[in-house]
Amino acid sequence: MIQRRMILVASRLPNAQLKAPQLFSKKKQQQQQPPATPSTDGDTTTIEQGGGISTDRRNNFSRQQATKDFDAIALNLRKKSRSSHQRTQSCLNKIRRNFIYVAFVLYLLVGTLFYMYDPGNEVHGVLAYYQAITIGFSVGLGTKDPTFVPDVWFSSLYILCGAAIIAVMLTVAGNQVEEAASMSMFESLQRRENYENQMTRDNPLKVRIYAFLAYNSAYLISIFAWVLWLGFIMCW
Repeated sequence: MIQRRMILVASRLPNAQLKAPQLFSKKKQQQQQPPATPSTDGDTTTIEQGGGISTDRRNNFSRQQATKDFDAIALNLRKKSRSSHQRTQSCLNKIRRNFIYVAFVLYLLVGTLFYMYDPGNEVHGVLAYYQAITIGFSVGLGTKDPTFVPDVWFSSLYILCGAAIIAVMLTVAGNQVEEAASMSMFESLQRRENYENQMTRDNPLKVRIYAFLAYNSAYLISIFAWVLWLGFIMCW
């Protein structure tokens, strides 16, 4: 009986040895597995296993992503509305500028037709157009023959309208110059800094003269054109 029991124990020994590593491996896996960590997102608390993502965290992430997408869409809509407003303003400005030019052309056309078909005026064709220009823009210069001005009332009103149109055109040109100056403010500051650096006494006289002419070229050209125009009028 004792021998049989020993044989049975010996026969069972390999199975026990095979099972022992399995039990040890399971315990090792349980030891290596990270413990469960509680996650608090919002008002809910969920238990997350190691390496997993909870449902609440996924929902919060999806809500955050949706909020970001909505903010991006709203930003694009605001940009589009601003761009459309800017386009509308630019179109209105173009219409105003073109209206001034159209009014100027109509002004000359009305004056030419009036002086051409005036019964008391013996001027026709190009001479009527010339008379419309000389009378309409005679502010400060006068006509060739100031003793004879056909239809004094119409000519006076015509001169006033021409002066008003010229004033509006100068205003539009001034606004354009102001816009260009505001856009190029940084460049003007750089030019001013370079001009001051070149105008120091350490530089030669030629360099300072060239810097002065380059920086004030627009004003100098305007003065030269005005003097040339006065000389032309005096010689004419």
